[in-house]
Amino acid sequence: MLAGVGRENETFARVGVDLPLPIYQRTQTNRAVADARVNTAAVERTAMLASAEAELRAAHAAYVGARETWQTLASVLPSVADVENLATRGYELGSMPLASVVVSRREAAIARVAHLEAVIALERARAALERTAGGLP
Repeated sequence: MLAGVGRENETFARVGVDLPLPIYQRTQTNRAVADARVNTAAVERTAMLASAEAELRAAHAAYVGARETWQTLASVLPSVADVENLATRGYELGSMPLASVVVSRREAAIARVAHLEAVIALERARAALERTAGGLP
């Protein structure tokens, strides 16, 4: 508001409203900063959700692979035991040399170690999946 009184050749009074021309620009900077922060937070949230989903999918894929490896090796173990028993029995009957029995037992031991390593890998993959999914602290 503007009010004024003066005297030149005669006395006068002036009353009026003083408005700056760019009224609409008074809060644009603050509003633009707030909008930018909101948009940045939304983009960061979307990126974080995509990253979490990718980590979960990778952990699940590792778990499925470890489970399939374990199942394959578990299905082979009876055959490994049969080979070892047949090699031992063949030596006892005199139809196989001792070296073949030793090689058969070594290969059977290697297969059992691979099975145990697959069990350990499966449990580690399961724990990683649970941790990624938020099930374990």
